[in-house]
Amino acid sequence: MSMKYTPHDELFKHVMGHPETTKNFIREYLPEKIVDKVDLSLFKDKTEEYTDEKLDDYRTDLVFKTKLEDGQDAYFYFLFEHKSSPDRNTVFQLLRYMTLIWEKAFEEKEEYPVILPILFYHGETDWNYGESLDEVLTDVPDWAERFTPYFDYQVYETHKSEKESDDPLFQAYTLLLEAAQLYDEQAKIVNALREALNFFDKAVEKFNISEEFKYVFRYIIAAIELPPHLMQKIVNEEFPERREKFMAMAEKLREEGRKEGRKEGSRDTLNLMKETIKKMKNKFGSDKTIDLVLEIEDSDVNKLEEINTAIEKADSIEELREMI
Repeated sequence: MSMKYTPHDELFKHVMGHPETTKNFIREYLPEKIVDKVDLSLFKDKTEEYTDEKLDDYRTDLVFKTKLEDGQDAYFYFLFEHKSSPDRNTVFQLLRYMTLIWEKAFEEKEEYPVILPILFYHGETDWNYGESLDEVLTDVPDWAERFTPYFDYQVYETHKSEKESDDPLFQAYTLLLEAAQLYDEQAKIVNALREALNFFDKAVEKFNISEEFKYVFRYIIAAIELPPHLMQKIVNEEFPERREKFMAMAEKLREEGRKEGRKEGSRDTLNLMKETIKKMKNKFGSDKTIDLVLEIEDSDVNKLEEINTAIEKADSIEELREMI
């Protein structure tokens, strides 16, 4: 099943997909006992190697390979979780992905690597499931503990971080996430966006990533609740040279939204058609409904809803035909 990206997923992947930014995050936010054990000079993005059918639902996850100080392979696995409140099943998603990394190592006849799972939690409430599986599986009796696959993971809660990053791209990212959670506090949103765009401009100079501006603009337009005229005012004042690009991106997103709306409408019609045909066959029998199915195949949603109501009232296929 193919995954549908949200603006939050897309921005996370394009920010943390920059190895330098991810390495800076590891240095700044992870415990020293982890940082001191890994060789970040050998840090490589391996996400694409773990993008296949089995992992299709997890494509906003990121995988980076490095080595420990003793030469053993190690992986940093980043899972981004954007939900209004914590989901305990997230921990099992971490475990599933870790298992798949070990399976790949087995298939390639490699030693099983060390995996360091990191959960990026962007929610409105605090993460309340701790940092280990045993804080989720709380009812395991003592005698069964040795049969349970406990593991720890590192949690980074975006809404709780008060530390300013030295990495301008990551700092811009956290400010954008903050702006997305301010909702109707327009003055604070405007300030956060101004700061974010200025940090992103510094990141462009530092990392030569001017093309990434389109992802920032996409996020601003799609995820941050701010009237268009205020958004345009910020761009005009802070980045007048990018005004045309911003306007073009806004129009492109609006058109994508219109297309998606039409696509969703077609999908709804198809699903309702299937439901209607199934209901007719169950009530009147397949043989008796064949001709009527052909007659209603071009019906829109309103007509199909009318037919569904009639099916419930009609006592025969002939009566149904008269009613519709």
